[in-house]
Amino acid sequence: MQSTLNIAEIFSSLQGEGPHTGLLCNFLRLAGCNCRCDFCDTKYAQLKSQGQPYEFDKILDRMLNPDTRHVVITGGEPLLQISAIRDLLFLCPLKNNGPIWHLETNGTIELDDELINRFYCIVISPKLYLKDRDKHFKYAASMIRHNNIYAKIVVTSKEEVATVRKLFPKNLLHKVYVMPMGMACDDIIRSSREIAEAAIHWGLNFSTRLHTLVWNGAKLR
Repeated sequence: MQSTLNIAEIFSSLQGEGPHTGLLCNFLRLAGCNCRCDFCDTKYAQLKSQGQPYEFDKILDRMLNPDTRHVVITGGEPLLQISAIRDLLFLCPLKNNGPIWHLETNGTIELDDELINRFYCIVISPKLYLKDRDKHFKYAASMIRHNNIYAKIVVTSKEEVATVRKLFPKNLLHKVYVMPMGMACDDIIRSSREIAEAAIHWGLNFSTRLHTLVWNGAKLR
C-alpha cells in the first residue's frame, strides 16, 4: 500500500469548469502529465519533478477547508498515480464527515468500476489534437454512461464544437460540455459567445473558465 502522492499544489477555491462550476472545493493538483498540451493552463504541473511527495496524513490535514467537504483531484494527469489515489480514497469514509471526491482526467488512463464508485463526480477531458483522438473519445463516450461521469472538451471555434457533436452519441449530449481555450481573461471573453452559440445549436452544454475570468490565470486559484 502506498502512502504518498506527488503533488504540485494544494489549495481551496471555486471550481472553475464543468458541471460544478462555482462550487467551493479543496484542490489536490498532482504533478506529471502524459499529454503536455501547448494550451495547458497549468504547465507548472506537467512534470513529475514539479511536485513533491506528500504523506496521506499531511494531505488530509492540509486540504480540508472546514467550509467544504468537496475535494478535486486534478493535475497534470492524476491517474498517472492511480494506485496511490486508490489507496488514499480507501482510507477515507464515503459518507458522514469524509471527503466528497471529484476527479479531473484526460481520459488516456482507464478507470475500473470499483474506483469510479468512490467518486462523486468524474470529468473526462479528451483532447481534439491527439493523433489517437477517436480512441480517446470513444472511451469517453462509453464512460459518461455512468451517472457520475461527464465529458469536457476544450475548443477554439464553432467548427470544433461541431466536431465534438459528431464524436458523441446524441443520447449522451446532455453529459458533454464544451469550453473555450484560453489562459487569460481576454481570451475567454473573446471566444465565449461563438462557442456558446455553437453549443446551443448542437445541443451541448457550455462551460466557461470561471477561475480565469475572476483571477486571470493566477496560481492557487
